[in-house]
Amino acid sequence: MDAGPVGTARERLQQAIAHLVDAAGPTATADAVVDGLRAFEEARRALDRAMVEATADLQRRGVFAERGYRSPTGALSDLLGWERFEARRRVIAAENVCAQIGLDGAALAARLPATATVFAAGEAGLRHVEVIARLLDSGPARRLSPETWASAEVQLAAKAALYPPSELHTWGTQLIELLIHHVHEWQHGGPTTLHNLVMLCAVHHRLIHHSHWEARILDGLPEFIPPSWIDLSRTPRRRPPPLLQPVS
Repeated sequence: MDAGPVGTARERLQQAIAHLVDAAGPTATADAVVDGLRAFEEARRALDRAMVEATADLQRRGVFAERGYRSPTGALSDLLGWERFEARRRVIAAENVCAQIGLDGAALAARLPATATVFAAGEAGLRHVEVIARLLDSGPARRLSPETWASAEVQLAAKAALYPPSELHTWGTQLIELLIHHVHEWQHGGPTTLHNLVMLCAVHHRLIHHSHWEARILDGLPEFIPPSWIDLSRTPRRRPPPLLQPVS
């Protein structure tokens, strides 16, 4: 590699890695080796962040297209010898946690601002970002109102520091299922507006979709109609209104 700022920094990085490996090597105590593992993970996440930011920077400049690459994923695969899934993971992160440039040249904030914050702090890894991005780009998530979608992103980002990616995916899937049910189904033209939405837990959301229970809004409040095998009269059920206490 040519001498220069990057070459100098590369040499210092290699030296720092060598020192860290020595400090956590065979002669170190067990506690020191465990500390070394944590330091290796911190360093890996820091390098992932640097790689993602560099990818976003090259995308903003249009460098990949200028050099004849049809996609950023293809560019990273070719330049770095990565499998496409590895390259795609970095591109997904770059597109979601880094600032972008709009068609008019204006700077745009990160698509997932809360996730960008925990990723920058090292509290979430690359796989966490990929999981959150894919969850929030799913069909159910795209049917959420902008406010609800943003709230889901904040909650997912907060859980990224607590859960490994697979558990975050399970929790996030349940969260999105819980957030919203369209009384008049979205795929049949139902709007994502307050008068057509009810909040359901994941269990009852699945029940509504896969049984003969029905939901409707009456006088601004949701009510649920049981199937005839539960109640022949199919009397609507709703949560009773709160009891009002007289003002003394």
